Amino acid sequence: MKKTLDRFIIGQSGVITAVGGDGRIRRRLFDMGVTPGAEVTLRKMAPLGDPIEVTMRGYELTLRKTEAQAVTCECSEDEERRLKENGEQKKQKRFGLFSKRDKN
Repeated sequence: MKKTLDRFIIGQSGVITAVGGDGRIRRRLFDMGVTPGAEVTLRKMAPLGDPIEVTMRGYELTLRKTEAQAVTCECSEDEERRLKENGEQKKQKRFGLFSKRDKN
C-alpha cells in the first residue's frame, strides 16, 4: 500500500518509493538522506501533526508536514492494521473503556 509519510501511524515502517516536492524541498530531502529505497519508521508526531520524527539510515530526522507530504512510501497493510488495533486497545485502557474480563 502506498501512502505519504505524513499519513503514517506512530511505529509504522515503510520503504521510500518516491520523493516529490518543488526544487528546494526535494533537494533538501535528498541532502538529508531521504532517497528512494531507504527504510523509514515514524517515531514521534507532534499533537497537531507538525513536525514528525522519523528514524532512517540509523539516525533520527525531524521533518515538517509539508516535507513529509512529498515523501511516498510503500508500507504493509497488515502492520498498519496491527498498529491501529494496538492503539485502540491502549486508548481504551487509558480511559477505562475495557470490559470486566480485561481487568483480571
